[in-house]
Amino acid sequence: MEGEGAEGLAAQEGFPDEDAPQAVIGEGTPEPTAATLLRAPGASGFHATITLNKDSCSAGSTAIFAVKYTIDRGSFQEGGTITVSIPTEVASKVRLSVDPLHFSSVADKGDGTWELTFGPNALVALAGSFSMHITTADVTEQTTAPVPVGGDSRDLTVIPRGGAGGVGATPTPS
Repeated sequence: MEGEGAEGLAAQEGFPDEDAPQAVIGEGTPEPTAATLLRAPGASGFHATITLNKDSCSAGSTAIFAVKYTIDRGSFQEGGTITVSIPTEVASKVRLSVDPLHFSSVADKGDGTWELTFGPNALVALAGSFSMHITTADVTEQTTAPVPVGGDSRDLTVIPRGGAGGVGATPTPS
């Protein structure tokens, strides 16, 4: 039946076919249109909203970031990537739980960044979510760093063990 699958969807929605010229944004390139922006290299098309389970964490505890996202139709193809940055000054260990229907792999780049690679369903992926479980770094003073994803960012504040509000903190007797 005509119009089935991602190729049929693209044709029905007026997207350029695979052989159509693709825009390259750079010096001397005219302002991109909505159609060319969807296929332009480097154009994000990935929009995230981040929530976290607590505003601050004691050193060595786990912060959980939930990332809900939408994707501009046609923005990504199989093999396309997004990058997540989690600063090493606030994180000692990170585990990402991604939707296997959208992402085929997650690669730790070793520098506080993770690369999420879209799988074969990238063309039809319109929305989803993933989580980041961050074991906080062992800090000696309160440390705050941003965790950006897809145009949104949330600060992660790490409090030293035994510090005010940290693990082992005891209330001052009245």
